Amino acid sequence: MRPTIEAVADHHPDVQFLVIDASADPASVGALGVNGIPTVIGYSRGQEVLRSTGRRTRAELESMFEAVTADDAPMPVLGKGDLMLRVGAGAALITLGLVSGPVWPLVGIGTVVGLLGFRPLGNRTR
Repeated sequence: MRPTIEAVADHHPDVQFLVIDASADPASVGALGVNGIPTVIGYSRGQEVLRSTGRRTRAELESMFEAVTADDAPMPVLGKGDLMLRVGAGAALITLGLVSGPVWPLVGIGTVVGLLGFRPLGNRTR
């Protein structure tokens, strides 16, 4: 897919294009939350606006590059797995905080983590 992505990137000089070699830089891959290869991640104004894992056609890639530069680029929405993880982690922290004392800072952190699971991440203002 790399030659196709590079060809599409050449048609979008306003988009900064970076490649991370997963085998050479596993720390960056982990920090970005990449779970499959290839993964294309688009950022606009410092916020992730799209993520796609797996092979894509040239037309799909063109669409992604255009979405990154669009003023109405979609904001990220949590998937079901992320939602369940955040809500579950929040519930676990709340339970641990209540059982351990109570430890109110832990309950507060658990509440925030749990509530973050119910809304999209990122800044909605452009």
